[in-house]
Parts: sequence; structure tokens; C-alpha cells
Amino acid sequence: FFITSWIVSLLREPSSFLGSIFQMLDDSGVAKIVVCWSRFSDIDRHFSIYSVNKGIMSEVISGEYSVLTTYDFDSDGIMEIAAVHLDRELKTATASLLALSESGFKVTGSCELDGTVTGYYEPKISKLPDGRQAIFIDAQKSTGVITEVVYLKDKKLVNAFASKNGKVTENLKTLRASTVLCGDYDNDGCIDIPLASKLPLTLGMTESDAVYLTIWNRFDGKELIPFAQSLINYTDGYYFNVPNAWVGKFTVLRRLDLKQRIIYRWDEETAEIGEEIMRIQLISKNEWNDNFANYEQYYEIARNTEYVYAVRFGNSALNPGNQFVTENFGLTE
Repeated sequence: FFITSWIVSLLREPSSFLGSIFQMLDDSGVAKIVVCWSRFSDIDRHFSIYSVNKGIMSEVISGEYSVLTTYDFDSDGIMEIAAVHLDRELKTATASLLALSESGFKVTGSCELDGTVTGYYEPKISKLPDGRQAIFIDAQKSTGVITEVVYLKDKKLVNAFASKNGKVTENLKTLRASTVLCGDYDNDGCIDIPLASKLPLTLGMTESDAVYLTIWNRFDGKELIPFAQSLINYTDGYYFNVPNAWVGKFTVLRRLDLKQRIIYRWDEETAEIGEEIMRIQLISKNEWNDNFANYEQYYEIARNTEYVYAVRFGNSALNPGNQFVTENFGLTE
């Protein structure tokens, strides 16, 4: 508490304290304090590094950034700072590995990122299948999200998905029209990247009614490899891992007023909707308890403090069964 209060007292007005990190950034044997703060707006971010000598704190060096993290990327026992700087006017973005030395920062590696993004989420550090550490950075781009993957290759910092579009560097390989962020979807210790596929529009649906299938991918150091697909409903707070047999053969109708999603069979050849496969509905716990007879065809698959999450199956060959749904359904919070 004392350290945090002291740090905040150093900041000039108008400033906002974003956080502090204690890390071993050089070979002095003494941890440094990395202080992150913003001035005027959250976009205008800065960091300062402080050292402690005989009870006296002093600033060692400072810099600007859009998002940063620390990690020992070269496994020498000393942390590097991985900082991303975005210039919205020039449409450039650069990731840099910074090592602290007696004369200041030494840039040990840098690479270009997508310069057309508008902001970043917090970076995640994860290993690739070959054991190398990588930084996964989700960023806001146009109406969706991308994931940048930055790692060391032959002692050089590289961006896995960067490509040139004229003079501008872009990442189109991981662009998806959704807000789903990267994460360890299958709990194997490695970060996975979600892509999005729009399901067919039907029954008078417009673009604003579109539902997206999230396709989860592993990055093996060369390419994205899909391994699972899910329907994620952040509004109602759940996800459902759809069966492989469904891919290309279903669509979803949202009924927001009823907190309901109806899943129909879809015929790709005729572009026509078929029978109902199943529906997922949220029912208040009081309604479920007081009027259970109205829901005799529903099966409870989860519940929280307010709602029962229930499923009803249609007469379809694609019916996955209650056990599959229960095992592949979960709450997002």
C-alpha cells in the first residue's frame, strides 16, 4: 500500500495510475519497479522504471506504449519488456523487446504489427507446440477483433500473421466479426485463437440478427489448425460446443425477448431451412419451479442464481442427445 501510494503521488496531473510490476530487469540482483500510467486519456500511456538504492527511489528510464508485458524470453533469468506502440495517425504499430542496460534500453528485437487497429486488450503469454514462448495480443480492428502472435525465431522477433497491404501492415488471417478473445479453450496450457463463421440468415433475419459460429484454432508455429467449434452467447452467459456433424448443416434463430436460441437444420445445396434440431432457453428459477408443467419437454442443463438453462429437442436426425449437450454446455461466468 505504501509503495502504491508513493507511486501515485509521483504522477503529474492529469494522470491515471494503471498498475505497477516488480521485476528483475537487469543483473544488479535488485528488482525494479515498472510503473504504468496514462496522461489525458487511456490512449496516451507511459511507463517509468524506478530503482531503490539505500532506501531512495529514483527513476531510471521512461517510455511510451500502447500495451506491454514482461517475460524472460531468452531464458537468461532477466526479464525483458515487450512493448507495443501504436501510431493511429501514421497507421503503424511496432512490437519491441526492450532489455535494460546501464546506458538505458537496448532493443533486442522488433517487428511490425497491424497498424489499422484502434486499441488492445491485455497480452497473454503462452508456449507454442515446439516450446517457444509467444505473446498473444488481441486488438480491436474495424468491427471485430484480431489476434497478433509475436515470438522469437532465429533470435529475431517476428509477427506470425503480418502482411503488407500497400504501405500498411495488416493482419487479416485472424480477423473475425466478433468480440471473442483468444484463450486456452481446451485447457492444454496453450492459447487458442478463435475465428468466426457467419451462420446462414433465414426466416426474415437481417444482418443485425446474424449468429456466428466460433471456430477454435491452435497455432503450430506455421499455420492455424481448427479443432473445435462453439456457439457463444455472452448476452445470456453460456457457450455450447457443437457436434462436428453439425458443421455446415445448421443455423440459429435468436429470440432475444424470450432469451431463446432455436437451432435448425440447414440444407446448403437448396439454401433452405429444415426441421428444428433443438432450442436453448433461459427460464427464471421461480417460473421453472412454479410452472414446471409448462416445461415438461425441457431438460435442465445448468443454472445460476437467476435462471435455469434448459434445452428442448426437436425431431431431427441431428439431435445430439441430452448427455452430449450437458457435457458440452457451460456458463461464461
